[in-house]
Amino acid sequence: MTDSPTRGAFDATVTDEDGVSVVVVDGEVDMISSRRLADVAFEAASSADGGLVVDLAGVTFLSSSGITVLLRTLGHVPAGVTAAFVAPHPAARRPITLSGLDREAQSWPDRATAVEAVRSGNPVQ
Repeated sequence: MTDSPTRGAFDATVTDEDGVSVVVVDGEVDMISSRRLADVAFEAASSADGGLVVDLAGVTFLSSSGITVLLRTLGHVPAGVTAAFVAPHPAARRPITLSGLDREAQSWPDRATAVEAVRSGNPVQ
């Protein structure tokens, strides 16, 4: 028997980059893991006075439950604060586009660009 990576692995952490809260998401965001994402992202968004970036570069699957959590996360961001997504790969970018979530917050190809856009308050590409 050979060792294989854990299927469905998931992780969500929060970092601070230049005063912007960054939620880094890795793995599959499904109905089960979206609950953990909600716990992490809602708390980060609520205290993201300098802006919020949700980095989905490591996401391999994004379900409709995950899209719902991302939309609700934007509702936790303080008024007047900019939020953005990092979604360079189709696994996250496609569901964001198909759901219309990209009309609620700009999606960027990399974290550095997203952080700079949010920090400067200029969320438009």
